[in-house]
Parts: sequence; structure tokens; C-alpha cells
Amino acid sequence: MIKSFLVIMFCMFSLVKSVACTIPNQGEEYDKLIQVKELDENNLYQLSIPRSVYKSEGSPELFLVYYTRERVDNCVEEKLPDGSQIFCEPKDQYREKLQIQGVLGDFIDFIMNKDNYVGKFIISPKEGYVVAIKVMWNSEVCLTYASKIVKE
Repeated sequence: MIKSFLVIMFCMFSLVKSVACTIPNQGEEYDKLIQVKELDENNLYQLSIPRSVYKSEGSPELFLVYYTRERVDNCVEEKLPDGSQIFCEPKDQYREKLQIQGVLGDFIDFIMNKDNYVGKFIISPKEGYVVAIKVMWNSEVCLTYASKIVKE
């Protein structure tokens, strides 16, 4: 009897956590959290983002994404009657994981209790490609995504 009760309770709690967030947090309010400033040097930028969003854990993951404005063939972006939207993928894209601060910098910032993750990065512009920063904050229940175009 007790084993059955424990199994049922375990199943209920595991289901609650799995359906707690079916769609990641994303949108303009999160995109505004990314601050990018072009520095005087050629293709050198400074990035500032919050270390934590909605109780996220660890350091945020950062990516530089290069993509074309041209979209895949036979795809039409449209808004559906239910309010959802169809987005077309770029014809070509690639991403690079961005590390703007090392382990020592993370440790010092943690000790000093800094709220923002700040660092510099260099982009390699490619003709016909848009360069964007994509940020992902991990949390126990739900992911949060943000993006910002750096160079068009």
C-alpha cells in the first residue's frame, strides 16, 4: 500500500515539473536585457547581460549566430488565426559558442556579487550575413531565450 502511494506521488510530481513550462520564456522584454556596444576598435564589441533571469542557474550560454536574410525555398511566413506564427528558417546559418569571460573572471564576479555578465568579443563580418547574439539562461523549470542583432 505504501509503495503504491509513493509510486503515485512520484509520478504526480514528475508530471507537474515536466508540464510546468512547455514554451521557453522569450520575446522583446528579454531581448532588451542584452546590451551591446560597438567599441572604437574594428569589429570589437562589449556585451552586458544579467547573470540570472528568473532564478536561472549557472552562467548564461552565449552564441554568435551568422545567418542570411534569404529564407528557405517554398516557405511563407504568416500569422495563423489562433495567434501563432510560422517562421521560415534562413537559407544558411552557423553559430559559434561565445566565451567572453573565463573561469577566473566568473569566480571574481561571483565573490564580488556582480549582477551583470560583462565582456568583450570580436565578430568576423561576412558579406550577406546578419550577426546576432543569442543568450540562453537555464533554470530548473524553464529556459529563457533572448537575441539581439549586432551587425546587419
